[in-house]
Amino acid sequence: MHPTTKALWATIGGDTVPTRAEVERAIKKLYRFGLGTRFDGTIKFSRGDTWSYQHGEDPDIFVGTRCSWSDVVMMMSRIVACIYYREQALPGEGKLDKMELKLVREVIKRGWMGGKLADIVVTRTPEQAAIERYEAKVKALNKRLAAWQAKHKRAANAMRKINAQLKRTHYNHAKRKAKP
Repeated sequence: MHPTTKALWATIGGDTVPTRAEVERAIKKLYRFGLGTRFDGTIKFSRGDTWSYQHGEDPDIFVGTRCSWSDVVMMMSRIVACIYYREQALPGEGKLDKMELKLVREVIKRGWMGGKLADIVVTRTPEQAAIERYEAKVKALNKRLAAWQAKHKRAANAMRKINAQLKRTHYNHAKRKAKP
């Protein structure tokens, strides 16, 4: 671990243990942040504070239930660095430290250690959900309609200008023909 990373963890308390939901969300978000693509694998929990990663078409990440925030970020930095630098073994320490520092700063910037990734309890009835979906659909359709109306106005304006040019062209052509 890089000295800067150690100092950051010391100031924010990286030894706290996140919940399972926080770990799942953090893994997915750190994967996307580090690689720019969605994590399509599965996250499985095991006992203890160990972790492992299985490569392949359907990758698996095994995380110990007692892993601290610093363990989760270190694990993700190693996984992301291996994939990012396309190396089977761990990349050089410099690359690994840079990736870990980058992910630690992201965790701090997003405030995930303060509970922002905790379970969000949503209490809405199916009727409310249906109404929200309906309102979202109407909003999207109105947006599409406005875009097409704007295109229609631009097209009408362009056709008016082209017709005016055609009239001028015909007029000028007829004028030239009339001259002896």
